[in-house]
Amino acid sequence: MIKAIIFDFYGVVVAAGTKALNEPLLTYIKDELKPHYKIGLLSNADPDFLEHHLPAQYHDLFDNKTLSGAVGFSKPQREIFQVCLNELGVQPDEALFVDDWPEYIKAGEALGMHGVAYTTLIALQQDLAELLPPLDK
Repeated sequence: MIKAIIFDFYGVVVAAGTKALNEPLLTYIKDELKPHYKIGLLSNADPDFLEHHLPAQYHDLFDNKTLSGAVGFSKPQREIFQVCLNELGVQPDEALFVDDWPEYIKAGEALGMHGVAYTTLIALQQDLAELLPPLDK
């Protein structure tokens, strides 16, 4: 059973090729996912980058922020995934990882995590509808 959903930062939470926040995704996480799942952030970034690109009002949306610049490992290294899982208190098979890089998704899946490739919010919602039980409103 999935207990945590972990999102990549650049390319998912921030639209690829831009510095624009993916506001529709953040709203979906806040309104639909956060009430039911632990929410993690896993990124090959340093804390300063995150502080400059994620407004303070969104920090509490994430139960954990695992950043390569803070932990000394980066995707696709197994260790960064394990740090994130440990911080969230879940086993790999209880976590779903959302990223826009197939190589990173495969690295998470090699640990036993579920993986979803992010392209659009609509596609993500369709993928999650197939992987997760219906959410109580």
